[in-house]
Amino acid sequence: MAASKGIDLNGLELDLGFDIDLNGFLGLDSSVRKGAQAIKVDVMVTSETASRAQLEELVRELPNSSPIHDTLANPVKITTRLV
Repeated sequence: MAASKGIDLNGLELDLGFDIDLNGFLGLDSSVRKGAQAIKVDVMVTSETASRAQLEELVRELPNSSPIHDTLANPVKITTRLV
């Protein structure tokens, strides 16, 4: 996506964190889901040519083009198997 906007990136790093209710995770409360309640993504982008405003716009548009965002935000079929 950056290249299509004429932005050269020197580095891109995503740091994902999540909020989880341990009552659900540990099975202490069946009304609380076991998984994450929220996911937070910190984006570290370095570019020698792009302005801060250009990088902020790029980050705002990530949900529209990111396969990681799409996978986390939408149901996905999961197959579990013993190999």
